[in-house]
Amino acid sequence: MMNSVFTIATLYALFAVFLQQSQSVPIQSSTSTQATTSDGTQENVSLWQPPNNRSLEEWLQNNGQPEEEWKKVQEMMQQIQQMNCLKNGGCPASDAPSEITDGESSMSDLMDDDIILTIEQAQFILEQMQSRKKRKVHSFDRFPTKKWSTREPIKYKFDGQHTVFELTKIKGALSHWEEQTCLTFQEVSRNEIVSGSHIIFTKHRGCSSFYGRQERIVPQPVSLTAACIGWFGTMAHEIGHAIGFWHEHARPDRDDHIKVMYNNIRNGRQSQFIKQNWLNTDSYGVGYDLGSAMHYHSRAFTATGQNTIETINPLYKNTIGQRVALSFADVKVANLAYCADKCHRGLSQQCQHGGYQDPKACDRCRCADGWTGKYCEDLAPPKEAKCGGVLFAETENTMTQSIQSPGYNDGKYENGQECNWLIQAPAGSRVVLYFVDTFGVYCTQPSVGNACFHWVEVKYKNNKEQTGPRFCCYSTPSDRVTSEGNEMQVLFRANHTASRYKRKGFKARYYAEPINECESSPCTHGGQCVDGVNEYTCKCPKGFGGKNCEKEIETDICFEKCMNGGTCKESENDAEESFKCLCTKGFTGPTCEIVAVTSDWSTWSDCSNKCGGCGMRRRTRKITTSLFSKVNTESTSCNAQRCPATDDCDSKRICRFF
Repeated sequence: MMNSVFTIATLYALFAVFLQQSQSVPIQSSTSTQATTSDGTQENVSLWQPPNNRSLEEWLQNNGQPEEEWKKVQEMMQQIQQMNCLKNGGCPASDAPSEITDGESSMSDLMDDDIILTIEQAQFILEQMQSRKKRKVHSFDRFPTKKWSTREPIKYKFDGQHTVFELTKIKGALSHWEEQTCLTFQEVSRNEIVSGSHIIFTKHRGCSSFYGRQERIVPQPVSLTAACIGWFGTMAHEIGHAIGFWHEHARPDRDDHIKVMYNNIRNGRQSQFIKQNWLNTDSYGVGYDLGSAMHYHSRAFTATGQNTIETINPLYKNTIGQRVALSFADVKVANLAYCADKCHRGLSQQCQHGGYQDPKACDRCRCADGWTGKYCEDLAPPKEAKCGGVLFAETENTMTQSIQSPGYNDGKYENGQECNWLIQAPAGSRVVLYFVDTFGVYCTQPSVGNACFHWVEVKYKNNKEQTGPRFCCYSTPSDRVTSEGNEMQVLFRANHTASRYKRKGFKARYYAEPINECESSPCTHGGQCVDGVNEYTCKCPKGFGGKNCEKEIETDICFEKCMNGGTCKESENDAEESFKCLCTKGFTGPTCEIVAVTSDWSTWSDCSNKCGGCGMRRRTRKITTSLFSKVNTESTSCNAQRCPATDDCDSKRICRFF
């Protein structure tokens, strides 16, 4: 999924099904076909007929567009492909795009080569590629591609080519979208006249769809052949395109997560890997999702049998390309795009673990996979098995603490089973997990990148909303997975119906290890790192500061310290850098920042003694600021003359002359 919905420059990669496909179903020239009923018998079914007296053959051949427009789209696609070849080093002469002729196809892999362009969209792509300067983003109003209304159901019909079994499967995929989002769909009869935008499901052009709602192409075709219907997630994928989703691997931030191996891409398919611009993309704040049903698998359009997409983090190599169901992030983006106005007040508590307010039940949260509860506060229970729970990892025990899939000791697990574990380590520690013994979890063939259809998912990041690395296939993974914090969530999923071949399951051990926050040497410029509990501090050398000692700071302790003309005096104590400000008249405070109003001195008081120099006299003045008021007192000795001779002992003592 492009966690980017309803965008225009997404169309850069829409090169896909503009030409007749090698997997296209032959077009029915008659107005009826044989359909299989639920009891296995055959019956004649009349096919849908296009409006305006167009033949079904011609309408399907041109994807519902006027013939001249479709030919123009094909011509522009040829130009786009040639320009893209030049941009990426050129196309080999033997593989250069050939002229399109009726009945020929330069396309063969339909799994994701699946989006149909209108003439407006193709023209926009070509203009963008030809322009030296980045053009201003165009509004969606320029295109017939628009957001569907949620005030009424999205209407759809079938053209009559699907079997009853296939109809049931497609309706199941539509229900999947309805169950997860506020979108609704309504079937109308095959020949019912619908004035507004609606969808018609055909079997003409592999797995393909227009991008978003179409205003001029009514109805807009979504093609699902028998091969497409074999994968539930592929049907959901094509419906996603129809409501406005583009591919996840086209996101502008994809380079942080995947690397496109252009040298391995089959010539003519480079356009499928063009990256978008954030100016034309709205991810609704949802992060890149390697587990999206809208993501290519690792060998999409490979010319060499090697990967065309590699994940930056190798732990995710089998995560991309799943076609089991919509991911949590797929659904979240759809709900944020379509359903933001469904809840009129917020929740009293914040949703936990990446959950968000459910537009279909506004009094609670919709939770990420593996969590439940009104606010997603609880670990989800298992399904069809006794497994999962909250576990505590020990630092001393690295060999005996383990988890395993249901039926592991008996040699197999069952379809539909789900397990959820939350492994916790002591504060200041992290969880380490590794697989042991025999491993067998169902995956697809290498030609589609060994994408997981059953999996063990390890959510090791603190953000539990994000899809974690998924492990599957039939060799024991050698990777050790370490949690970012002191929690790790492990999910086992067997929701895709598959044979029991090599379905041993998995076994994994886990333990806790102390977190050394300083192991990555975060302190720069010679700073000393001090490890803490889930944090660290840097003791920076003189002249540097900041969290990681990355900032240069002024070393003169008196630099611009005293205000209002005050004079700074540096402390002579080297062990502690300090200073004192000597303020000018009218100012006070540690840095002379306080304006002071000082009264005149009072007259001197009488001397406390008449002679002998032991007397004292005093005078005062008042200092007033906005913060305080105080009285300063000044004292001095007085009457220093010798006292006369006397036998008074007190006088002798006081005057100190005897």
